Amino acid sequence: MLPPLVSRLVSDPSLAIEHARRYAALTEAELAYAGQYWQRRAVAAVAAAVLLGVGLMLGGVALLVAQGPGAQAGWQASWLFWAVPLVPLALGVLAAFIAAGSVQPTPFATLRAQLAQDAALLLPATAQTAAQAMANSAVAQSPEPVGEPAFSPPSSASSAPAREAEPS
Repeated sequence: MLPPLVSRLVSDPSLAIEHARRYAALTEAELAYAGQYWQRRAVAAVAAAVLLGVGLMLGGVALLVAQGPGAQAGWQASWLFWAVPLVPLALGVLAAFIAAGSVQPTPFATLRAQLAQDAALLLPATAQTAAQAMANSAVAQSPEPVGEPAFSPPSSASSAPAREAEPS
C-alpha cells in the first residue's frame, strides 16, 4: 500500500508539476523584489558619489575664484561662491543616507514560509514539534498563559477555496 501523497501523485502528476511551477513563480517574484532593492541602493550610492564629487569640485572652483582678482574688487555676489557647491553637496549627503539607511528585507522570506508550510503538511510530526516548541518559547517569554499555537495543521478538507454563490 502506497502512502496517500505518493498515490495522489501517481494518479494525477499534473499536481506536482503545477506545485513546482508555482514555486518557480514565487522564486522569480522574490528575486525580482531583491533585485529592485539592490538596484535602488546602487543608484542611490552612485548618485551620492557623483553629487559629492561635483560639490567638492564646485567648492574648489569657488575657493579659487574667491581668491582671484574679482574678490579683491568687492564683487557683490560672493555668497554665490559658497551657495552653488552646497546644493550638490546636500543632495549627495541625502543620497548617501538613502543608500546606507534603507532597511534590507529578509531575502526569500515568503519562499521560506511556504517551504515550512509544505514541510508541515508533508511531515505532521515535525509540524506538531514545531508548534510545541513555539508554544514553549512563548510561555518562557510571557508570564500569562498562552492559547493555541500560532500554527495549526490544516484540516483534511479540500484546500481549494470555496466559491461564493452568485446572486441570481
